[in-house]
Amino acid sequence: MSVFLDEPNKRVILSARKCGLMTLSFSVTAVYKNKSENKGWYHGNPDPHYVQGNVGQREIPFDSATWADYDVTIIIRDPYERYMSGARTVWTLHGDVGDFDTWYDAEYEKHGIDLFNGHTANWLEQLEGIEYKTLEVVDTTKLSEWQTRNGFVVEHQHKSDTHDIDIIKDYIHTHYPQEIQKYLQLEEIRYRKWLTLDS
Repeated sequence: MSVFLDEPNKRVILSARKCGLMTLSFSVTAVYKNKSENKGWYHGNPDPHYVQGNVGQREIPFDSATWADYDVTIIIRDPYERYMSGARTVWTLHGDVGDFDTWYDAEYEKHGIDLFNGHTANWLEQLEGIEYKTLEVVDTTKLSEWQTRNGFVVEHQHKSDTHDIDIIKDYIHTHYPQEIQKYLQLEEIRYRKWLTLDS
């Protein structure tokens, strides 16, 4: 999860893994300090998994009042696209694990469809009731426009290989169609709702 903080101006950017985290890390850090791995800001980080690494669940619930006095920007991504990209990341993070099919079946058997990982875990529910001074919601498809509008260099980092993504989508659609649909159903509703919230 990323928390980018401009403390003097009471501004914060919140984003989950696979929602532009690496791009933001390269483009906004001259103004916003990256607090993503700083446990001191853990209470204000809506990541459903630990900030440090990808193992375990939150020890402390997200404090929805943390950013009540801040201008908050939330970067979100279509949950289906985020999941597929996240599955690729988790697969490649495991190193030399062979083909995706065998790896995914084994991970699914151990952890279920969320793979027990922040790259694929639904996260928008964590934002329910978040307090803010002002709110801006940016879809990753509009991230370049947002960067330009705010004076940041438009630079995209860590884009997933489209060939890998096609393999992953095909396999999950063929072998886990009901599971993925059920898993993302509420997250899709939340995503569409967040796209309409802007003050």
